[in-house]
Amino acid sequence: MYIAVTSEGNTIDSKISNQFEECMYLLVINTDNMKIDEIRNDSNMDKEKLAFQAVKYDCEAIITGAMNQKSFDILADAYVTRYYGVGHSVRKAIDLMMKNRLYYVKINDGNGQCIGSHHH
Repeated sequence: MYIAVTSEGNTIDSKISNQFEECMYLLVINTDNMKIDEIRNDSNMDKEKLAFQAVKYDCEAIITGAMNQKSFDILADAYVTRYYGVGHSVRKAIDLMMKNRLYYVKINDGNGQCIGSHHH
C-alpha cells in the first residue's frame, strides 16, 4: 500500500508537518517495503500540486496536519483517507495508522477528527 506523509525532513524519522501546504517534503511510502519517494515542496510549486502528487501515486492514505480547503477536496474526491499525525515522527505515525490509532481528518483544519477503524 502507498501512503503519503507531509514532513519537515526527507527521512522516516522526520516530524509530521503542522500544515500540509507548508511541509518541506511529501514522502510517498510503500508500506510493503518502506521504500520512500520524496517530493520536495519548493516555493515554485502550486500548493495544491502536493495533493495531486498523492493522487498520482495512488496513495490510499495521507498523514498530515491541517490543510487548505482545495487540497482537502482534491484528496477527499480521490478517496484518499486523511489522518492527523502532528506531534509524531513519520515512522511512529505510520505505526499508529496501521494500528487504527490516528485520528481521521473529516474537515480541512484538523478539527472534527474521529478515531476508530470505521469508514466515513
